[in-house]
Amino acid sequence: EQTMSLRAVPLGQPVLRYSELNEDSTRYDYLVAAPSDNDLVKMWVSTGSVSVFVAIVVAVIFASILLSKKTRKLSFNLYLVGLMIPDLTMNFFCSIRCFMAVAARHSPGPAMCRFQSWFTFFGFTGNAWMSAIILRELHRMLRSARS
Repeated sequence: EQTMSLRAVPLGQPVLRYSELNEDSTRYDYLVAAPSDNDLVKMWVSTGSVSVFVAIVVAVIFASILLSKKTRKLSFNLYLVGLMIPDLTMNFFCSIRCFMAVAARHSPGPAMCRFQSWFTFFGFTGNAWMSAIILRELHRMLRSARS
């Protein structure tokens, strides 16, 4: 019978690392084991960099539509602005969160994890909600075209 030893782990640090796994490790151990700190930093830098790039591109398009009277007059462009809000929000906060972790060299504490779960949930549900609205409008358009 294998017993798990409880040890004091600093807040935000993984309990188990890949390098600590052996032939007696369970499938659960393989699922929860964290990579090395260097690998985590590489992951955070790459994810944060992609998020910054996407946030900048979305922000430029967002601002371009809102700052031009000609493009603001078209309802479709305002619709696109609505589609961009979840993407902009999620990528902006994701980049901040990733670079905070890089600066600290570990995952920030529970408050940041709760905040991350909020903006991730917001991004996912915002995109799902917008997809549902698009499908509804397409359905209405197709029904009216049949009539």
